[in-house]
Amino acid sequence: MKFIIVFDNEAKNRKLSKGWGISVFFPEIHLLMDTGESPVYLEENFDILGIKKEDIGYVFITHEHWDHIGGIDAVKGDKRTVFVPKGFTDDTLEMLNAMDFNVKVISEPGEILPDIYSSGPLGDVIKEQNLIVETQNGLSIFTGCSHPGLNNILENSKKFGTLVFQVTGGFHLLDKNKRQIEEVINTFKKYRVKKVAPMHCTGDLGKEMFKETYGDDYIDLGVGSEGEV
Repeated sequence: MKFIIVFDNEAKNRKLSKGWGISVFFPEIHLLMDTGESPVYLEENFDILGIKKEDIGYVFITHEHWDHIGGIDAVKGDKRTVFVPKGFTDDTLEMLNAMDFNVKVISEPGEILPDIYSSGPLGDVIKEQNLIVETQNGLSIFTGCSHPGLNNILENSKKFGTLVFQVTGGFHLLDKNKRQIEEVINTFKKYRVKKVAPMHCTGDLGKEMFKETYGDDYIDLGVGSEGEV
């Protein structure tokens, strides 16, 4: 399954807008995961990447932070289904309903589209869901910020399969030191994760250390990148 990075803090093309946040589009299933920090940036990148608003039927929001839901205005209307984890504030749910979304609150792990799953809400203080794609190679996990912790995320994924092929997205290692990042890398080894594509809040040190460990199985992504899982 193909995916396109629509927003991130790094861009592969100078014409594309970048900033804080993440957004990933899956054209085959018409699903947009997260919306970055701004609808203006998102719309600019849609235009350059040739993505039309009508191409998007579903929006999957990992968690309520501004850098993941900030661009939601760019895809409002037309009763698009938006999947949010249980734990969103009433104010945000009212806003989404007012934007003419068909709001689906996810309270437990399960399939949301054929071979596409939500982890269900994970974490204590910050409720976050991950998008999980079942592929011939194993599970491909897409994270927003990994606030619940990558060990928790990978352990939870065992509900859907025992083989994790790839983890893509924010790993939340920006403020971590070398020893702490090594612990996370060891967690990936424990779960035998084949490929990694760290983005967004992973931080430069985290990316460097994952690249050193994974070599050819490290995937460098930014706005405009296309990938396949």
